[in-house]
Amino acid sequence: MTITEFLYGEKKGRFYPIIPIHVRNKETEIDLEVLVDSGASFSTFREEVADLLGIKIEDGEKRISVGICGNIEVFLHDIELRSFDKWFSCRIAFSRHLTSSFNLLGRHGFFERHLIMFNEKEKKIIITEL
Repeated sequence: MTITEFLYGEKKGRFYPIIPIHVRNKETEIDLEVLVDSGASFSTFREEVADLLGIKIEDGEKRISVGICGNIEVFLHDIELRSFDKWFSCRIAFSRHLTSSFNLLGRHGFFERHLIMFNEKEKKIIITEL
């Protein structure tokens, strides 16, 4: 069992559970920092990520995502994420209307493969591969 600890990232004087991940689509692979969001059903990435991966957002499955910032139009695409040196397919929602400055790593596809502990006191996130 592999266990990794990440210190929270700081943005504008506040701390958030941000981790680095690797994503790929066909021949393009990029590194991202994402906010681990246990309140998000699907991971939702900003349109810039789709552009870097060569994904045409509107070619995906259209959905309306309901969140703390209201309802936004998203399009689901299957891409690959790498965690603990293993690639796996994950359904990611891409949106041109995401108002968060973070790319969000939600429960579907990621949380099923990992045990995740948020340690607010020490400002770190501990992820165990299942």
